[in-house]
Amino acid sequence: MGACGFAQVDRHPPEIGYWLGVKHWGKGFATEAMRATIDHAFSDLDCESLQASARVTNPASRRILEKCGFQWTGAGLCRVRALSSSVPVDRFRLDRGLWASIKSWGAGRRVG
Repeated sequence: MGACGFAQVDRHPPEIGYWLGVKHWGKGFATEAMRATIDHAFSDLDCESLQASARVTNPASRRILEKCGFQWTGAGLCRVRALSSSVPVDRFRLDRGLWASIKSWGAGRRVG
């Protein structure tokens, strides 16, 4: 189906990432998995903030990050081993305080 987790967890802030099989796109699974993983990062791992990136050619991935409260911090390049090259990405960040606010407003949990 897919995966969601942390890359470079020893990095501060750690980077959160996800992928989802094509037949599962558009059903809210990635957003739901991200919200659970973000909760884990802030509640259990005591992270102060998280970072993430999305390829500029993948607006759906960017939308997942925005729905989870991540804020755009800039653009850059990300090395992709499978492609043996770097690709342009948008970079994002989410702080613990913002996540707590989003959850208190109810936007951090799945409805329906």
